[in-house]
Amino acid sequence: MRIALLNSLFPKLGIGGSEMSTFYLAQGLKKLGHTVQVFTQSASAEDVEEIHEGIDVYRCGSPLGHGPNILAEPRLQRMYSANPTKPKSLSSRMAPTILEFQPNIIHTNVIGDLPGFWKLASDYGIPAIHTLRSYTLLCHRRMLRGEAPCARQCSNCLTSSRAEGRGRSDAVTGVVAISKHVMDVHRQAGWFSNVPVRSIIANSYEQVAAETDQQSSGREYEFGYIGRIHETKGVDIFLDALSAVTTTLGRPIRALIAGDGNPGYVANLRSRYETDAIHFGGYMPQDNFFSRVKFCVVPSVWYEPFGRVFIEALHHGVPVVGSKRGGGAEVLSASTGWLFDPGQRSHLQEALIKASTLSSSRYDAMAIACLKSAESYSVEAIAEAYTDFYLKCLGISK
Repeated sequence: MRIALLNSLFPKLGIGGSEMSTFYLAQGLKKLGHTVQVFTQSASAEDVEEIHEGIDVYRCGSPLGHGPNILAEPRLQRMYSANPTKPKSLSSRMAPTILEFQPNIIHTNVIGDLPGFWKLASDYGIPAIHTLRSYTLLCHRRMLRGEAPCARQCSNCLTSSRAEGRGRSDAVTGVVAISKHVMDVHRQAGWFSNVPVRSIIANSYEQVAAETDQQSSGREYEFGYIGRIHETKGVDIFLDALSAVTTTLGRPIRALIAGDGNPGYVANLRSRYETDAIHFGGYMPQDNFFSRVKFCVVPSVWYEPFGRVFIEALHHGVPVVGSKRGGGAEVLSASTGWLFDPGQRSHLQEALIKASTLSSSRYDAMAIACLKSAESYSVEAIAEAYTDFYLKCLGISK
């Protein structure tokens, strides 16, 4: 198949989830023998055609104020203060190059002017596939009201442009979501209600050489957190629970906090919780972190669309104590970790006690189960899942 993958950002421009997931998907599809071209945006006004790590990439030039939102600036500030003249739509600017590629599938991800791309596909009889990787279609605040998470779209976020886009979302042939939670939230808000082909396909993880020694002995920290240190990530909930568990078990529990965040917020956490047993390590490479902790704790109070850290931990053979909120909960099973409700702090304490009192033989069995589970999220496995989905959208039986 000839597959056009569309995403606003693509490496080396941007390092976020959607661009990395698009990159991994392009790699996997190419390994399976498909012809793939990525269509993305350039930070400059000039079009750029290049090959990035074996992937053909077309970067569409962007008029001033209409380029990819690398810095997550407010939309009105970027567009109208920088360039009051409305340019041609992104879909019309990209259309000639997309059609020249002659794709069998047009696959949109996180990119502007989605209805325009879906109409382009419909006009030329090309199946349009969309992957829901974030809450962009529902909310420009990432489904957060201040620091409080939103479980569903509120009336304030249902703007006229979103309502119009929602009405045109049934134009796609198939829709994928990276988690059932993301699919449910969008369908609850009325998006893609009549799309005939739907599926849940997770993000992939680039499989590299993982730890060969999965034994719990020798790991200096019992628990660890890695990621952005922010109120929505629930790091304070984790640290509070650790204090309570330390009292319950009557012994110090060593924990590693890896990551960066707002300096003031991080300093506040350190002043309240840092001890000889709890270490704030700042940014840390994944291999270094996962080789030092027995369990990875993911205490998000936000409804994470997916939560890549779950599969990163599995790939390193590290069981997870994770929040029930969002897509990450769909990754774990009883053999690979424990889930808890971050709204009930005693639930996290109970999960930490279960993990802390786990026998060595049971831990080793969980570590092996983690490695086995991680195989389902490899680049190759996710590319194969998308290939099956494309064939279904094309009406082709395997």
